[in-house]
Amino acid sequence: MKRALIVCKGNTCRSPMAVALLADMLRRQGREQEVQVRSAGIWADEGQPATAEAQKTMRERGLDVSEHRAHLLSVHDVRQADLVITMERGIAEAIRIEVPDAAGRVYTLGDLADDPRDVEDPIGGPPAGYRAAADVLQGMLQRAQARILVKLGLPA
Repeated sequence: MKRALIVCKGNTCRSPMAVALLADMLRRQGREQEVQVRSAGIWADEGQPATAEAQKTMRERGLDVSEHRAHLLSVHDVRQADLVITMERGIAEAIRIEVPDAAGRVYTLGDLADDPRDVEDPIGGPPAGYRAAADVLQGMLQRAQARILVKLGLPA
């Protein structure tokens, strides 16, 4: 099984939503046994749940992140991943510097989706900000899906 790791800052909003969305895409294609999708945060407070707004936003899309617990990114996590997908360029750069042997497996979601934007962090904002972030994530993941599979070494 291939391992995709999605990384943001606190691991309570963007990355858990992205995991749910990507896992759902894979499940709909019958590929959930091929790819394990996990998340972590570079500043995560270990064990924290996804924010209430992230949970609500995913419930509105028929997905559940209520069991999610934040995980602080480690070098081991990066080395174990076949592909590391970050929400922001700065996070990708920090990971490449910290774990240079994994640099070739680290991409922003924007890079994979041919979209130059970082995914804005909705933390602390209104519900509309979470919905907007989820819309951006879903669109980018749809555009990036084939490239993600190829980067994982799987047929698109």
